[in-house]
Amino acid sequence: MIYLVIFTYVVLTTIHQEMRPGLKANGDNALYMFFYLQPFGLRDSLFINFGSIAIIPILSTYYFIHMKNNNELFHLLQRIGYQKFIQMVVGKSFLVASIFSLIVNIYELILINWFYAPLSFSGKSQFLLTSKLIYFSSNGWVNLLTYIVLAAIGWGIYTVFILALGLFIRKNALYVPLGIVFGLGTILLDESY
Repeated sequence: MIYLVIFTYVVLTTIHQEMRPGLKANGDNALYMFFYLQPFGLRDSLFINFGSIAIIPILSTYYFIHMKNNNELFHLLQRIGYQKFIQMVVGKSFLVASIFSLIVNIYELILINWFYAPLSFSGKSQFLLTSKLIYFSSNGWVNLLTYIVLAAIGWGIYTVFILALGLFIRKNALYVPLGIVFGLGTILLDESY
């Protein structure tokens, strides 16, 4: 809940900064603002970038890691076995992270639609054709839906990877910053090449 409140503040302040007189009501403006606010997108915001890297994996996996580290697992493991437990944990973590990503992106679209420009798509998007973004389709609606679904799948995969790393960490206090440390490490590794 706190994440959504801070996220709302970041989105609304960005919308307020980008408002300009004579803003035409077309779908390209809403599409521009959506991609502008994405993590590691056109607008680099510390909260949007690292807040999502830290919060999404912790929200979806901390309960399972806490259960493993505090010896609350023995009775469950005796009933279902370790392999079924890992399958259950991976599936639930992936699902929670993906659904959370979908909710945040849909919430962002609602805020953009209400406070910036209405969503309306027709044919080819001039914003996508003229921007330096990599797009899946020149149709804004198809591109937006593809991006939202693939972002949800990507956050699910990232969360499962953080969970896999967390299974080897015995202290809960060390697990909490793992998302940011690993995310920062992958970003720096990517930038070095």
